[in-house]
Amino acid sequence: MKTVTKTALANVKQNKGRNFLCGCAIALTTFLIFVVLTVGYGMIRVQLASVDAYYPSYHIMFR
Repeated sequence: MKTVTKTALANVKQNKGRNFLCGCAIALTTFLIFVVLTVGYGMIRVQLASVDAYYPSYHIMFR
């Protein structure tokens, strides 16, 4: 197990730039997915609120 650990640590030290870029890519992707979903949900809520303001539920006529 000690050989595997040493090999893994040597690989991490050798590829610092690639590891940093992969970490940045993962963080940015997570952030962008979170932002897109949050903004989309907020826009839907605002649209529904504005529709409720212009056309309240009591404006329907029953026959």
